[in-house]
Formats: sequence, structure tokens, C-alpha cells
Amino acid sequence: MLLDQQNTIMRILQSTHRPRSDVHDGAKFRDRLPVKDVESLQCLEAELKMNPDAKSELTTFLGLVGGFDLKDTVWRVLKATFTTAVARVMNWRGVNNKIGVQSLVLKEVVIGAVRQNPLTGKASNKDIEFNIIKWLHLAGDREGGRRERLKKREAQQHIADPH
Repeated sequence: MLLDQQNTIMRILQSTHRPRSDVHDGAKFRDRLPVKDVESLQCLEAELKMNPDAKSELTTFLGLVGGFDLKDTVWRVLKATFTTAVARVMNWRGVNNKIGVQSLVLKEVVIGAVRQNPLTGKASNKDIEFNIIKWLHLAGDREGGRRERLKKREAQQHIADPH
């Protein structure tokens, strides 16, 4: 009986599901994301500022990465948007000669993408921004960054105290 009910539900869902023609597949962003360098970031920013359709398409494309809670969704979207190398030269406000995410159009895209997830759709800007800040702050630890700092510290200690 349960199997029959499940099959009936699946038939109903499949019959009511129509592919949306207004949703883009994000093909033009597949090769450009995650952003690999500052120049690519600047080009993408310029395109998003000039073309609202591109902004909408990228928001939809990044919204498909999903996540099971707010932190996971924000971190997945950011990982799909920026490489670790780019994230290391960014922070929220742009202090210390870094790129300020706060003023980027991509910030709006990330927030929009996070809100597309039904589990995080009602998250406040403040909560999303907090998770963006945390992800950027920890970028230096990813992909061996913590290990490299430890090696440098040990080398400096060895130079300062050779015995």
C-alpha cells in the first residue's frame, strides 16, 4: 500500500513538473567559477554591474549548490565562487590592502544564492554576512596555509635560538 501511494505521489509530481524556461543553466559561468585570480574577479564584477541578467543568472546558478544549514550553504556558495588564493586577498571591509567583499556586487549574488535554499531562505543579511566574514577569515588556513605558517614560525624560532 505504501509503495502504491509513493508511486502515485511520484506520478503527480512528475506530471506537474515543467522545466522552467526562465531559469538559466549558468553555462557561461561554469568555466569562470570559482574565480581564480583578482583580474578574473574584476572582470566578473564589471559584467555583473553592467548586466542585471548576468547577476540573476549567476544567483540562480550558485543557488543550486545547496546546503543543510546556513553556515553550510554560505560556505558552499563561497567555495563555488572563489578559490582559496582569491579568498586570501579578500576581507569584509577591504582593510590592509585587501579586496572588500562588502562593496562587491558578488556579495549580493551570494546572499541571493543563499536565500534560494528553502532551508536558509529566511536568513537575515546579518547572519549571512557573519558567515561570509568567518569563511574569509579562515581562508588562510585552507589548502595548507596553517601548515605553511607553522613551518615559518619554526624556522624563525630556529634562527632566533639555534641551540
